[in-house]
Amino acid sequence: MRLVVIGCEYAGKSTFLQKVLEWGRAHHIHFHVDDHFTVPDASLTDEDRDIYVTLPPMIKERYQRFQIWYHVRLLNTFDDMVAVGFHIEEVIYDPIYFHFTPHINPREVEASLPSDTILLLLRASPDRRQTSPRYSPSSKRSTNTPLSHGRSPSIQQT
Repeated sequence: MRLVVIGCEYAGKSTFLQKVLEWGRAHHIHFHVDDHFTVPDASLTDEDRDIYVTLPPMIKERYQRFQIWYHVRLLNTFDDMVAVGFHIEEVIYDPIYFHFTPHINPREVEASLPSDTILLLLRASPDRRQTSPRYSPSSKRSTNTPLSHGRSPSIQQT
């Protein structure tokens, strides 16, 4: 099973991922998991994160573009893989949080994925949103977010 899991912050992607992994273990399925598409990703040390957020937007964009296409290859390699956020969140969040526009066309990426890849959108109710920013060098949460500047990203009810 190949999953691309997307959703706004605090929608429960990490919780969902943990449940998928538990299910996989119970059924002897080992998932290759990549949940490190957020700039900067949680796999970095505090020192590396502090350095990463100071990089010029062009360098961050290029790194993310290379990372997306590398993971397209992985999704074509592994039968069981979960990519959290991946290319769609890249296009949504990077201009808001990190002031660069990704040079990624989501439709082009999706055309390169295996045909059995499942795209799963997790939604959160407006009251689920947190007011704490995503990252700052000292707290691992971003100070460069709409919430940290007194703005709130718009939420559309559907």
